[in-house]
Amino acid sequence: MPAREHSSRLNRRDLLAGSVGAACAASTGILPAGGFFTGGSDRIRLGLIGCGGRGTGAASQAAAWHPSVRIVAMGDLFADHLAESARLLQASLGDRFECPSERQFVGDDAWRDVMGADLDAVILAGSSWTRPTHFAAAIARGLHVYCERPAAVDVEGMRTVRAAASDATRRGLVVVSGLAGRHHAATIDTVARIRDGGIGHPVLAICKADLGLAWHRPMRSSWTAEEYRHRNWVTDSMLAGGLLVETHLDALDRGLWAMGDACPVAAIPAASRQGLAVRYRFAHGRELHAEITRSAGATGQREETVRGPRGVADLVRHEIVGRQAWQADGSPANPWQVCMGGFVDAIRSGSRGDGGQPLIRSNLVALLGRTALETGREVAWSEVAGPSGGATVII
Repeated sequence: MPAREHSSRLNRRDLLAGSVGAACAASTGILPAGGFFTGGSDRIRLGLIGCGGRGTGAASQAAAWHPSVRIVAMGDLFADHLAESARLLQASLGDRFECPSERQFVGDDAWRDVMGADLDAVILAGSSWTRPTHFAAAIARGLHVYCERPAAVDVEGMRTVRAAASDATRRGLVVVSGLAGRHHAATIDTVARIRDGGIGHPVLAICKADLGLAWHRPMRSSWTAEEYRHRNWVTDSMLAGGLLVETHLDALDRGLWAMGDACPVAAIPAASRQGLAVRYRFAHGRELHAEITRSAGATGQREETVRGPRGVADLVRHEIVGRQAWQADGSPANPWQVCMGGFVDAIRSGSRGDGGQPLIRSNLVALLGRTALETGREVAWSEVAGPSGGATVII
């Protein structure tokens, strides 16, 4: 049967537990001691919205983490994406893939059909522009949510996400952000060293990337212009939000994390030879400089450093150069696997996850920079975050 079609300072333990994620938003609501399973079942019924590479990988990683997880519904805009994802998940998960063809949905309303299934939780990995709608609907449905980044491509979408995240906290639902860097052991250790005074008080973060061109699917005679656009959504600024939002958000998040998860005061366009550059101003004269380039002749080089009076911390090499020289060691586990494991464990234990707060903050910072670039002027944080956006500093 074919798929259905429808048109203060924190230590390493704190960082691992995700408490940094709530820095800019107070958490309320009490969760029960146990996990959340439909009808008292010992299984976690998981739905997948968006069956591309990351969505398929996230579903596989969640099911591989614990035997209680079952993939029971999935949906995508395109039938070929869904079919390939289902094939891969069936092959890798065996009996943990409980998603027959009648729960495999295709088309504009596929996400609605997935959420209409008997679920405990959902992975949101569709095109970036769809996530605010999907996020709000999942919380309204009472589902635990893993949300890939970005959560939204514009300020209006972020308002939807912030309201839904607040509702999730009130209702005791688990929300986990798709920011794998916060689950990367060497990065966690580096940030913990910064928080413990390894470079002194951080005053400047630099996040640069010189990347190759994004993936592209060539036009086929059977596709309409609109289908071609949506199959290549990652390079469409209206659908993906542009380079800062779609491509550089992870790097921005690591920079913000290392700087204490503070919210900037403003963003100012900066000069760049070939790409996009933004200078973020924080309280007390601190700054974060972000720059990204995408071209066919890219070097692939990244710089993610944080500078203080006692030294420089490198978030790519995971080392500190200065008075307290240090280098991370060991072979860390796959951070995406650990991230999905955290989502599953939060559901099983009844913990909050990160409440979506790291993603909301970093997404707003990326949008602040995008607005500055598009308007060519300095843009205040309150213009994108609202008057109550806050600018909490925790170190």
